[in-house]
Amino acid sequence: MAVSVFTGSGHIPFLISAQMLRMPTERSRLLVGHNVSFDRARIRDEYTIHGTSTRFLDTMSLHMAVAGLTSEQRGIWKKAMKSRDSEAAAANLAADADGYDFDDTSASTATSEAELMLLASTSNNGGDADDPPWLDAGATNSLKDVYTFHCGGHIDKTARDIFFTGDLDSIQADIPNLLTYCATDVLRTHEVRHSLEI
Repeated sequence: MAVSVFTGSGHIPFLISAQMLRMPTERSRLLVGHNVSFDRARIRDEYTIHGTSTRFLDTMSLHMAVAGLTSEQRGIWKKAMKSRDSEAAAANLAADADGYDFDDTSASTATSEAELMLLASTSNNGGDADDPPWLDAGATNSLKDVYTFHCGGHIDKTARDIFFTGDLDSIQADIPNLLTYCATDVLRTHEVRHSLEI
């Protein structure tokens, strides 16, 4: 019987890279990210049996704990944002790939029974006549929506489209712009973390 051995060849050797920068591996550190489990799954050292002294803080999880939406609320929230400003709503729907998202068709198809019950149980809270009072008390999980909700700013996510539509040559040709995009996401994630401090 053949035994499969995990080599970690497709994962990022974070601690090995850290050693190249002369950072001791036994030193405790905290890595902050938005939907950090996506990145953590790609760090080879997270699969070692001995573990590491690295800990992770997820701004998406922090947001979900204080201002996240239920799956029923998500469709209502998206519809309301679309009716408030159709251009801003289109950008919000396109940016949802950063965080967990359910089938986007729920936002454009018939309202579910749970959504109808949520709408029926709410009253006007100074917004549009049909807006439930919780509408401005939360946001979806994408970094774009979380940043807008907690920090009041806007994130342009159009640069990342090249990762979905471009080839390796076009990505390499646009590397300065893409590095700026990534660095801006890191800065925005830091700002979200700072805004969620207790």
